[in-house]
Amino acid sequence: MRKSDRGFSHLLALFLLAGLGICFAQTQTYDYRLVDDRCDPNQCLFVQRISETNGYLDSVTGTVRVSGYYAKIVREYSTAETVIPRKPLICPALKVTGAPKFFQKAFKQLVERGNTVNRLGKEGQLVLAVSFDKLKLSEIEHVKRANRQHPVSLTLLKPIVPEGEIFKCGSLFQILRVENVKR
Repeated sequence: MRKSDRGFSHLLALFLLAGLGICFAQTQTYDYRLVDDRCDPNQCLFVQRISETNGYLDSVTGTVRVSGYYAKIVREYSTAETVIPRKPLICPALKVTGAPKFFQKAFKQLVERGNTVNRLGKEGQLVLAVSFDKLKLSEIEHVKRANRQHPVSLTLLKPIVPEGEIFKCGSLFQILRVENVKR
């Protein structure tokens, strides 16, 4: 690994994200590496390699453009206050048909290690839980109309989030932009 690939501070990462129109501040420093030496409107991902008992897990943060089509996932949950599972929820998701290889590999690895927020489809494709909370109604409809033949392109922000449960129909991502797939 080249010296220029190491030691990206979290603050620098946030500065680069701010250049894409994303602005928030935090001053902690982490040892992140820019994925594929690339930071542009399609991808600005940083990775932190975390040591675990069974090897390493890549923790990914930043922005990425993915394409896919609308799907639903069923999520059963309980809270710390209730040990009895509540009624299953039908949550919005995106079946991914296109995304950077590193991104897909990192999130498939999470699912394979027991993460239940996102899923793998019957054909092994990544299915990302998404939240429509910050979208306009027209953007939600755009995503819901997408299908295998006419996918949608989403620009996602994967912020650094604390470890723990994501209840109900939560997502690891914030949708920043909804567009037609450029062919």
